[in-house]
Amino acid sequence: MKQNAIYGYLYHSGDKAETGKARTALLNFPVPEKNLFIDSANGTDQGRPQYMNMIMRLCPGDTVIIPSLENLGDDYSERLDQWELITKEKWADIVVLDQPQLDTRPSADMLSGDSAAVLVLESLKSAEQKRKTAVKRNQQKGIREAKDRGVRFGRPRKPIPEDFPFVKEQWERHYINSREAAKRLGIAQQTFLRWAGGK
Repeated sequence: MKQNAIYGYLYHSGDKAETGKARTALLNFPVPEKNLFIDSANGTDQGRPQYMNMIMRLCPGDTVIIPSLENLGDDYSERLDQWELITKEKWADIVVLDQPQLDTRPSADMLSGDSAAVLVLESLKSAEQKRKTAVKRNQQKGIREAKDRGVRFGRPRKPIPEDFPFVKEQWERHYINSREAAKRLGIAQQTFLRWAGGK
């Protein structure tokens, strides 16, 4: 019978002291050194190839140890996706070293295990939703304030050429069609029709 494996994963930004500390914490868990996967945010490891390598090896009953939730992704949405990939699709457990309550391993302690982890993750999801709402609210406020100051958004309107009245008159008298009129003015047919309609 295959013995369940313990894997460690670390995604670091290049701070040697922090990386060394996190690596030591994983090995002291203990994570076998051969099962330690490390990606770097700067350098050749962009795209997290070591993480994908670890995911490919995961089997039901295995355990993934990470220093913090940030190692699973850049935002809470991505972290939740990866959490579900590991726990729901791979049927493996997760232990987050800096948040002991995030431990899905079976335990007699009713405050730990999968149920507690789900509750914590739901609160994180709620926090992320609140953050997105606040960002959107601030963006809308900024746009309103900019408009109040006279700032215009979007592409600037194309100036109406000087010969537009003449071309429009030619079109109104049915000497030319709207396509020809637009061509003479160097604009799109829809633009000509909009201008000609006074919109």
